[in-house]
Amino acid sequence: MEVHSNKHPKGIWFVSILYMFEYFSFYGMRAIFVLYLINQLKFTDHYSYAIYGAFTALAYLAPLLGGVIADKILGFRNALILGGLLMTCGHFILGLDPNDLFFVALAFIICGFGYFESNIACLVNQLYPENHPKRDSGFILLYLGGNAGGTLAPIICGYVAYMFGYEYGFSIAGVGMLIGILIFIAGSKHIPNVIPNYSENHIKRLLKGLFIALISFCIIAVAVLVIQNEYETYLVSSVSIIATIAFIALILKNKQHSSKLLFAIPFIIFALLFWVFDDMIFTSFEVFIDRNISSQIAGFTIPASVLICINPLTIIILGVIISIAWQKNKPAQNYKQMMRFSFGFILQFLSFSLLAFSAYLATATGKSSIIWVAISISLLGAAELFINPIALSNITKAGGAKYAGFMAALYTLYTSSIAELSSAKLAQFSAEQDISKAHDLTTQAKLFFRLFGSIAIALLVIIIVWLGITICYKVLLQKREI
Repeated sequence: MEVHSNKHPKGIWFVSILYMFEYFSFYGMRAIFVLYLINQLKFTDHYSYAIYGAFTALAYLAPLLGGVIADKILGFRNALILGGLLMTCGHFILGLDPNDLFFVALAFIICGFGYFESNIACLVNQLYPENHPKRDSGFILLYLGGNAGGTLAPIICGYVAYMFGYEYGFSIAGVGMLIGILIFIAGSKHIPNVIPNYSENHIKRLLKGLFIALISFCIIAVAVLVIQNEYETYLVSSVSIIATIAFIALILKNKQHSSKLLFAIPFIIFALLFWVFDDMIFTSFEVFIDRNISSQIAGFTIPASVLICINPLTIIILGVIISIAWQKNKPAQNYKQMMRFSFGFILQFLSFSLLAFSAYLATATGKSSIIWVAISISLLGAAELFINPIALSNITKAGGAKYAGFMAALYTLYTSSIAELSSAKLAQFSAEQDISKAHDLTTQAKLFFRLFGSIAIALLVIIIVWLGITICYKVLLQKREI
């Protein structure tokens, strides 16, 4: 691998392109998934949300195992290739035979995502020496690549699904992932391939390969079993309890750093609440757009799944502006970061308030304007910029160099796996149980108004509580100074 002291290593461009296509495939699939379940497979809203919640919860749980396998056996580069290929297979299976192999397709994507998501940042870490001047900007390139893919995904996959059918939308997602893998392999000479405990012995290498195949088969089999039988709550709860016990043990073991670890708890809890609401963009939020929003502009129809692209686009544009603004200022003190954190909830409150208003307008005629929803999606994207970076920064800082990885994994578990599952269950409150009324637009609008309005009120309470915590923290700091 060629490394220059004042330039990015060439490998970062190939890794960023791979990440862009991974975002394209995964978020393209998610953008049309719930609508596919409801509109094509004719599942009820309630069951569709349950499947989506189980799928995404397991997808974000899988990296806990995928990271260990890559760290101990596969190596990060090989893990990304294997994960990408498994996800490609999953997308193509969804496109070819959705009825007979539907759950198998989801399980392939879950397994592939497990190998992929936990290891791409680790590979970027290998590309740069510890004191490389471009190291931080390398991670920014990775982030921008991912969000570029996330922006294109709902536009391309959404329009293809709308014009030609959902199967074609899933297939396009698979093609995107495959293109990313091929480009990544083409640039492999610029990417380190560090394989743990590598052996030239062909028998040992064969046994390792068989072991990985067996583990992958087990992950796929367990995922199918869990989703089909709706065991996801038990699985996620069990892992969460174990992780929480480990965190409590960490606090008790490290009494000198216990105050820093305790400081991370509010960020974990409130970030979890934020993502429970934010993740509804792919469930009840999108179904509301599909049913109750007049999506025609000058005779041109904008599908609900395409409208989602406003979210990552907002993140890219405002992310650059906010990043520059924060870099010009001095590093914020803890309580100032806590104040910034509250802006995320304020923006999310405004987003759901607009959604509730839009749903209220739809209770009269069954339809509402696209303008309110477009603004709401933008606000939701802006809100994320004040939550994730600040929370993750404080949580990893609380763990120190020794436990930063554990704290990041704990944060991901709560804000991804648990949040996705909880979000889907919350979305079920907008599902009409009476089948005869399920497609009555005014009835649906009333249900969405009740859900979005309740969330807006809950967010108002959350803002007040968080500001109270912030004020109490500032008072404690002032007393210590005295």
